[in-house]
Amino acid sequence: MGTLHLYNQPDDKFPQPTNLRNGTWETGAWYISEIRAATMNGADIHIHLIKSEPSFRAGIIEGFVRREHLDPRDGKTKLRTYFRFRNVPGMEGATTGPDGWLQNGTKWIP
Repeated sequence: MGTLHLYNQPDDKFPQPTNLRNGTWETGAWYISEIRAATMNGADIHIHLIKSEPSFRAGIIEGFVRREHLDPRDGKTKLRTYFRFRNVPGMEGATTGPDGWLQNGTKWIP
């Protein structure tokens, strides 16, 4: 199973990771298709505030939901993916190189 890295800019206009309950977290809104997201169940997930810095939150993807998100950049409502993951204490701190990041702020390492 691979690892998903997310570049989560600290921004009050975009959803931030949220602790739903008992160590289950939900990421912000991501432009990842439903088909692609389904292949990521069980993968590691790392969330970074800066691409070149260690992750500040990490865990194992347990699923995802798709819902509409109002994009503040253009004012349009778009369907986005929110990953649900089990936070694993001590797993954060992973780094990844500068190459391979997509424009949407994601990086998948098989």
